[in-house]
Amino acid sequence: SNEKFDIELALQAINWLQNVTALKIEPTNPAKGFQDQFDFAEALKDGIALCQLMNVLSPGLITKINTKKTPFKERENVEMFLNVCEAYGLKNSDLFQVNDLYEKKNVHKVVNCLHAIAALAVKKGFIGPTMDDVQAPVSHKKRIHFAEQKLESKSSETRIQR
Repeated sequence: SNEKFDIELALQAINWLQNVTALKIEPTNPAKGFQDQFDFAEALKDGIALCQLMNVLSPGLITKINTKKTPFKERENVEMFLNVCEAYGLKNSDLFQVNDLYEKKNVHKVVNCLHAIAALAVKKGFIGPTMDDVQAPVSHKKRIHFAEQKLESKSSETRIQR
């Protein structure tokens, strides 16, 4: 259902995810940026960034993240993410179903879930970037620049290359 999907909240979630994981999360068409729920879902459906997120918030929660780009492995990642969200303390009502993301059925639930995780992380004492750090939606060009600066500043650390 498209009317519940809020692109500003989705962009905020993507920015936060990038800040926390140091992964670069690209829309299908980088020139156009993230325009709708389909771009958002497409960028996250392999589950890699989601699993990485949980490993930053609670190191070692997920021991093996699938990097094979097959539907089965991607869905397995999303499944693992949802399981550890529950273990991390997320309420059932804040979770989504694999198909909400994978089949792009209820993408707004994925956005809500990320916002709920961010809030819970703060409650649990996570001292990394918060959702509030990325509250103001910056234009896509500025965001790209910001992401590049961030990556440069982190290049001395090891990063997972997508």
